[in-house]
Amino acid sequence: MKNFFCLFSILLLINLFNPAAAADQQQTVDGSFRVAIKRHLDSYKLDPRATVYSIGFGESGWRKSQCAVTGRYFYDIQPTGLVNRPYTAQLTYRLYMQVSAIYTSRDAAEMANKFPKYTAPDTYRITFQYRDGNWIPVKYETQFQTLPGLPPLWLTLENTNSDQYRQVVVKP
Repeated sequence: MKNFFCLFSILLLINLFNPAAAADQQQTVDGSFRVAIKRHLDSYKLDPRATVYSIGFGESGWRKSQCAVTGRYFYDIQPTGLVNRPYTAQLTYRLYMQVSAIYTSRDAAEMANKFPKYTAPDTYRITFQYRDGNWIPVKYETQFQTLPGLPPLWLTLENTNSDQYRQVVVKP
């Protein structure tokens, strides 16, 4: 039994310090995050997070808007050194807000399916933690440009009832 324990310990140490095993694990983690990214970005095709809202300043009426992903995204995965959540990752992507024409009633706006106007794309960042084989979103942010020449600020989206939060939330 003592020999078995020693052999097991040696094999465990070899695997811990084996660069090939670490590379395989990194590829697995990277692959699982790519799947999570695809699932999230593809969710906009099934649910474009449509919102109907009243226009109250100057013009009266109703509009409908929905999100469209630009297709460009970036991600970064970093080890944390923690056993219960060994990795953290950030997904950064851009969304256009497609906007309908102005309608005289809420019902008419809800029926809109043409969106002739686009707003400039907004940039969003979601921070994830890897726990128990799953990527869990823990922080949602939007980029805010202050002045030309200055770096943008990242503002945390904390109001879970806001339209902006609902536009970027990861669907289960």
